[in-house]
Order: sequence, then C-alpha cells, then structure tokens
Amino acid sequence: MAASPDLKDRTGLKNILRPEEGWLVFILLSVVCLVTVWTVEDAKWVREMPSLSGMALLALLTGYVLSRVRVPAPLLHPVGALIGLLVIVWQTANAASGSSLAERLADAAHRVNNFIIVVQGGGISVDGLPFAVQVLFFTWIVGYLSAWFLYRHHNAWLAVVPPGVALLVNLTYLPGRFGGHFLIWVLSALLLVMLMHSVELRQRWRRQGVAEHELEGSTAVAPVLAMAGGLLALSFWSPVMEQSLPITVFWENVTAPWRSVEREFDRLFASVSSGRVAPLHTFGRSMPFRGAVNFGDQNPLAGRLGIARDVVMNVQAEEPGYWRAESYDTYSGQGWTTSERVTKALPQDPVPGATENFQERQPFTHTVE
Repeated sequence: MAASPDLKDRTGLKNILRPEEGWLVFILLSVVCLVTVWTVEDAKWVREMPSLSGMALLALLTGYVLSRVRVPAPLLHPVGALIGLLVIVWQTANAASGSSLAERLADAAHRVNNFIIVVQGGGISVDGLPFAVQVLFFTWIVGYLSAWFLYRHHNAWLAVVPPGVALLVNLTYLPGRFGGHFLIWVLSALLLVMLMHSVELRQRWRRQGVAEHELEGSTAVAPVLAMAGGLLALSFWSPVMEQSLPITVFWENVTAPWRSVEREFDRLFASVSSGRVAPLHTFGRSMPFRGAVNFGDQNPLAGRLGIARDVVMNVQAEEPGYWRAESYDTYSGQGWTTSERVTKALPQDPVPGATENFQERQPFTHTVE
C-alpha cells in the first residue's frame, strides 16, 4: 500500500519545520537548558568564561535537526560531535589572548597543553581557560543530548535530568543565590514533561484507532503531579533533614567519593572563584590557594559532630604525641604540593645502641575524633 501524502510530508522537510510535538515543546526545552546556562554565566566562575547562551541554543537546534533525520544514530552522532568541536574551538579562541585568530588559537593550545602537563605531574593550575573549555564541552553535550532524547526517543526525563543535575551542582556552590532561576526551571520542566506525555498518549491512541475528537480533551497530569509532589516533599523535609544527625552522617559517607573529586578539582582549577568557604577537613597531595576556609563551624550540627569552631580534632591518648596529617614541601605561586615519597631501609646500626632502643618501643592507644 502506498504511503499517504501526509505521511510522506512528515518524513520530509515538514517534519523539521512543523514538528508534531509543537514548537512550544522546543521553547520549554530551551528555557530548561538556558536557565542552567544563565546561572553558570552569572556566577562568573573564571575571568575567561565565554558566552554560553548562543552555544546552548545551537546545540539544541543541532540535536533537534539530527534527531529528525531518519538515519541510524551511529552515523549522526559524529556529525553532532564535529559541529560541537568546531564551536568549542571557536569559543575557546575567543576567550584566549591575542590580536588575531591565529595568535588566539596558539595561546589556547599552549595553555591547554600546560594544563595537561599539570594533570599528569600532580601540580596546581591557576589558569581559568581549561575550566572554560570544560564548561563549553558540557554545555554542548547537555544541550545536544537533551534535544536528541526528547525528539528521537520522546523521553522527557532524559531531556530534563542532565540540565537539572548541572543546575543543582552549580547552585550547591552558590548558596542563597538564583532561587528565581530554580523556580523557572522547575515550572518549565513540569510543563515539558506534561506536554511530552500528552504527545505520547496521543500517538499511542492514534495507533490504536481512537477517534480524533476523543483526543481533544486528553490531558497528562499524572507525571506532573508526581514530580511536583516529590519536589514539594523534598523542600518540606530538607530543613528537618539538615538537623538530623543520622542523615548528616549518612550523607557524609555517601558523598565521601565526591569529596575526593573535589580535591582534584581544587588542584586542577584553583582559579575558579569559590561561592562558599571550603571546609578544611581533608588533606590531599596538594593544597592550592583557595581563599577562606572553615573548620566546620557553619555546619548546624558542628557541636554534636565534634567539629565546632576552631576545633580540628579531639584526641585521647595514654602518652603525648605529635599527629601529622600531611606535609607540603614544594611551594609554587599556586600553592603547596607534596613530593613523591621514597621508602629507604635504615642502616643496620647507625648509632651504637639505637637499634636496641628502637626495639624497646611499647605500643600505646590513642583515639582521634
């Protein structure tokens, strides 16, 4: 049986210019992604931060157009990656120093190469350009994949979760700011999920032969109510959870791997301005200059957790001792780092009687909190 004219049109240019989902869906998706981008831009993490709004819209359009092309995904993603790479290189060159495009590209390549050397050598980087490149990369990949999953697979959750995670991570380091941005994001995400669920229902019922007039009054409020209820419950219980000692201890244990990532981030992106004071509770191989620190006094449970103001640790011991957390012996303009440790065997008896005294050591017990 030959395809109907309308079906042929849906597989051609009209499928791009007149999407079945409607342009309101694309507008809501753009708002969801742009709100996240605006919070990153307004935070001004580094001096070299380029404009991200235009790049985010281009990523959304690229993902949308490629998702409409009826070609296997493995053949389309390299095209999207190539377009993204060209945009990232262009934006990086604009953020670099130089009077001409060639000079800016050379400066960007040199600074990125120095950053790679720092990554491999365990040093500290205070150059803001590598951080800007990282933000450009995530801006493109989040925008492209959000549009791809929304229009290729009609999955609204995979479309809103990546920008939502990026927004929450950004706001975590900007306490007390951008509350209005978060409200706009939540409302746009709710409407987007509702509209896409409605589109899915209409397509399913149309395939099952439901009459068009019966589809007019169809709504899809269930996923929206579920999402809104979850957000309201989280906002209601968050103050109570913050004051709960078991939940706080559980959260500290769960986020322990992330804190190791934060230490590496501080080493590699020491130029990023901090929106909050950094808790000094761990000691890594590097100690970059990051501005103000605190010893836990801003935690509402500081006293109960033993980390009240200026108290680093509590020690109970049978004998006095010296407890060293870490030593930093290499100084640079970016901070302090530790050298590689080398284990050496002691001589047999460098000082008469030293070995005997060493063997006369006695164990003792100490408790550190």
